[in-house]
Amino acid sequence: GFLPRRKYLDAVCVFVWAFMPVLVPFATIATAVLMKQPLSAADVITTIALLNMLIFPMNAFPWVVNGLVESAVSAGRIAKLFTLEDGVTLFSPAAAAGGGDEAAPV
Repeated sequence: GFLPRRKYLDAVCVFVWAFMPVLVPFATIATAVLMKQPLSAADVITTIALLNMLIFPMNAFPWVVNGLVESAVSAGRIAKLFTLEDGVTLFSPAAAAGGGDEAAPV
């Protein structure tokens, strides 16, 4: 069903989110090694320190994008509300009760 798939996806997302602080430095250093870049201990320690400073922004980025999308949707709904003609309603209590004139959803 839908719910087990959703929960598996949720578990994968949490795992990836928790594993990113390990994966990003490893992938960065592995890429440098594969490109045959000379690495000193100072380079590796500096790289890990700089990438550790980016953990919070990397973790916060999805929530920032989500907030921007929600803001755009809200702004569109408010704009639609402000451009309605007089006497037109977006919600009818009679329609919510199951009968009567149905209003268009926002």
